[in-house]
Formats: sequence, C-alpha cells, structure tokens
Amino acid sequence: MGTDIIPYDPYHPHLGYTLLITCLAWASVGVYSRAYLRRSPHTRTFLYGLAIVLPIYAELMAFIINRLRPEPTTLVGYVLTHIHANIIQRIPIDFFVSPTAGEVVLILLTGIIMGSIMRFLIGSYQLNRALVSAVPIARTEHAALAAKLAATDAAHAHRSVEIFVSDVDAPLAFTTGMLFPRIYITNTLIELLTRDELLAVLCHEWAHVLRRDNLWNWLVRLLRDVSWFLPGSHLAWHWMVASQDEACDALAASMTNQPLALARALVKVAGAWNVATPPLRTVNSFARASTTPRERVEQMIWLSGDTVALKRSVIVGAYALAALLLVLGPLPALLGS
Repeated sequence: MGTDIIPYDPYHPHLGYTLLITCLAWASVGVYSRAYLRRSPHTRTFLYGLAIVLPIYAELMAFIINRLRPEPTTLVGYVLTHIHANIIQRIPIDFFVSPTAGEVVLILLTGIIMGSIMRFLIGSYQLNRALVSAVPIARTEHAALAAKLAATDAAHAHRSVEIFVSDVDAPLAFTTGMLFPRIYITNTLIELLTRDELLAVLCHEWAHVLRRDNLWNWLVRLLRDVSWFLPGSHLAWHWMVASQDEACDALAASMTNQPLALARALVKVAGAWNVATPPLRTVNSFARASTTPRERVEQMIWLSGDTVALKRSVIVGAYALAALLLVLGPLPALLGS
C-alpha cells in the first residue's frame, strides 16, 4: 500500500448510473419474461417487482455501504479509493447536491411517502363504507359453497379465510386486508356463475391470501410512488399485477383440478361489467373492467391439456438475472464511489 492516501467522497446519489441500470432492468426483465416465463407467472411477478424497487434499493444500499466501508488507510479502503479516483470519477454518474437541496429532496420524498400512505388509508375507508352491509357467507343461503371450499382447504392443508357476501351491484370477487385478509363476493357474481365456477373464483382469491399479495403490493406500490417520475415503474407495475393474477389462476386450478371452470368464470365476469363499482384501490379484484382475460384463459386451456414442465435452466436464468441486477444497482458504492 502506497503513501498517497485518498479520502472517500461523502455520500452522494449516482443518478446517471441508477437511471441506466433501472432502464436496463425494465428492458431485460420484460424481454426475459415474455420470451421464457410465459408459463411461470410467479417468477415474472418477482422480477417485475424487483425492476420497480431497484432504483430505491440501489440508492439505499449505496447509503448503507457508504457508512460501512473500510477506512482508506486499510488495504481494501486504499484500493477502493484509488479505483474511485482513477476510474469512476471520470464517468458522469455522480449527482452532488448542496445540503439545502438535500434537505428539500428529503422533505419531498417524505411527502410522497405520506401521500401514498394517506391514499391507501382513504381507499380502505371508502371500501369499508361500501362493504358495511356484507355478511359472512356461513349466514347466507350459500353456506354450502363455504363448506365445499373448506373441504378444498383441508385437502390442501391450507388455513381457512373469512368469506363475506356483499350486495354491491357488480360481479365482484376480491381480497382485502394485509395482515388479516378477507374474501368478498357479491350476490351478482353468485347469480352469474355456476357452483364449480364460483369455487374456482374463491380459490383464486384464496391464492392471493396464501401468497400475501396484498402486503407485497402495498410495499411495492409505496416504492413505486417514490419513483413516480420513472414511467417504466408504472408499466412494470401493470405487468406485475397481471402476472399475480395468472399465478393465482394456476394455484386455483391446482386446488380444484378444473382449470376450464375458472376460464369460463373469467369470460363471464369480464363480459358482465356494466355498472359502477366501489373504489378498489386496496384490493385484488378477480377481473376488472379495464383488462382482458385472454392470456389468463389461454393459460387455463394450457393447464387443462398435457402441460410441459418448465425447464429448470429457465428459472435459474431468471434468478441469475435478479442477482445480477441486485449487484449492479449499488456497484459504484461497492467500488468505493
């Protein structure tokens, strides 16, 4: 180790680099998912979520690494500071701000986070008002449906969940609640579908509970709102939610062994949206008026036939891509910047 000790720069965002890696993540995840993961919606959901949170993760990790890096008088610190001074400083990736500007940015981010939380709370309040008249399904004439679902629950060794019936005039089925989720269905939906189709829909919503999608979505949505100025995050969010629904469809099909029943339910519900619905900001709805069930129906048809198992190398490649992005995100900080 030489005597030319170079001090570290204070913490600063690597805005140019972070934007570059974020764009790379959107492109690589989108291409890989569409090319190789059409039959693995669970893995697609994870990759899209990673692409959304990557810019926040990269800067947060850079901040933590900045606090933990070795002193420049040590061998590792000496190497890192020289890599930074001789290589990284020549690349326009750093973004320096004055203390005043840093405080303004921090206040702005805090406001965005608080706004996202307030939007969630208001949405929950509005939804609870719309569902105030809902009753447990066990107290209705459809109690037999709950018993059938409970039998499916026992067969798959899953915990049960509360199911409520609402008189909202729309063909709705959705899951609400993060820590203590509930499933809601409407009388309109019950009148629209057969018993087998209703069971498949309930299993789909039940899959959201098992996967803890409400909690996952709240966390990812919060980080998406922080990076609201990045349009790719909103596109990745749309793809992630669609992938979640496909993953729940697949899990529901495995519970009922009737993928075509779920396919029929998807077509019926998607074609029956002709009335206003209550606010659904905090729920995972079975089918929405703004979406088409085509890809989900095609998946159910595929599952009803002789399916071909996904190659293990494809899944390994997906998680290798995720690991690469997780390393590339804070790479400048890892190299001493």
